[in-house]
Amino acid sequence: MSKSKPAPVSIPVMSMTGFGKSSAQTRSVLVDVELRAVNSRFLDLNIKAPREYAEFEADIRSLLQSKLHRGRIEAFVQRTVIGVGSNAVAFNRVVFDEYWKQYVTLAAEHNCFNDAFRSSAIQQILSRRDVLDAGSGLTDIDEEKESYLKAFSQAVDMLITMRKREGASLARDFQERIKQLRLITAQISTLSVDTVDAYRTRLEERLKSYNAGEYFDENRLIAEATLLADRVDITEELVRIGSHCEQWDSIFFEAPQGRKLEFIIQELGREFNTIASKTQKGEVQALVVEAKSALEKMREQAANVE
Repeated sequence: MSKSKPAPVSIPVMSMTGFGKSSAQTRSVLVDVELRAVNSRFLDLNIKAPREYAEFEADIRSLLQSKLHRGRIEAFVQRTVIGVGSNAVAFNRVVFDEYWKQYVTLAAEHNCFNDAFRSSAIQQILSRRDVLDAGSGLTDIDEEKESYLKAFSQAVDMLITMRKREGASLARDFQERIKQLRLITAQISTLSVDTVDAYRTRLEERLKSYNAGEYFDENRLIAEATLLADRVDITEELVRIGSHCEQWDSIFFEAPQGRKLEFIIQELGREFNTIASKTQKGEVQALVVEAKSALEKMREQAANVE
């Protein structure tokens, strides 16, 4: 009886770019929410909402911080009064009278109180929303809050869906790149198997030829040759590259992972640079160039991972 293949593991990689929108409606108000997300090193929230919703900003920030970890999020909220209450007018006479007193006092001080000033002052005072507001008299702010949060939550879910879709494409590319790096590392390892011994042998033969017919301390020669040979040994770098690749596999399944992946890419680049500085083989140098090219593409992609 053949064993069934394990189910494919979902890779939770999310892009930082995306878009989401949603709407919700009460008996008298329509709320439209639009979200746009772009790259950022940290979570940067920019919420543009009507003044009626200023008291809900803490709730909105808490919602966004619970679902998103990285990226610049721009939120645009539009509030439209609809239905029977749309033509209602709210006039605050107390606030109007306070403004009027201030206008009259200033006009008297500057001796400019006349019909033109009176007409202009009344128009300016009535243009203020805290004095005269059309369509807001019949709205229920608590009911609006529920609809506002609902629309915002749905917009965030849509944004996350788009981020995951783009993230899936990034994940496939990342896995191909890390596979390529493992292959390059194996090839470098094969080419470098006899590097130290060969270097030591060549160095000993060259020094002996230089000192032909003269006495020299063979033990010291061997010690010096060994010391110099160790300087071209890349075993430790290859081991660390393997370790970094294993860390990559582990972190890849722990969202959010963007900054962690960037760090591993940086460390891999450091190891390949060290290998390039130690080796003189053309084949190894060419493989290092190929590895660094793959790492550069990974670095660009990692900058877009949440």
